[in-house]
Amino acid sequence: MDIEAPQWDAWEARFSELAECAQKVPMTGNIKGARHYLCLYGENGLSPEEELTELESMAQQQQNLRKVEVDTSYWQDTILFVP
Repeated sequence: MDIEAPQWDAWEARFSELAECAQKVPMTGNIKGARHYLCLYGENGLSPEEELTELESMAQQQQNLRKVEVDTSYWQDTILFVP
């Protein structure tokens, strides 16, 4: 989601809340073939409303929720996904 979107604060808060509960997994092929995935800062290819809807769909599957943290020298992001 664009950080300039009016929904950003709600999005970031909900995403972070779910990320706290998600099982952290290593960056491998885990995301490939995931039924659902969203990046906190990356381009998800959805409208803000669609991103919020997808995030709530993922929250309904919280027991299966996983996260990958991407950290480079110039870029950081968290990816939530349901395998």
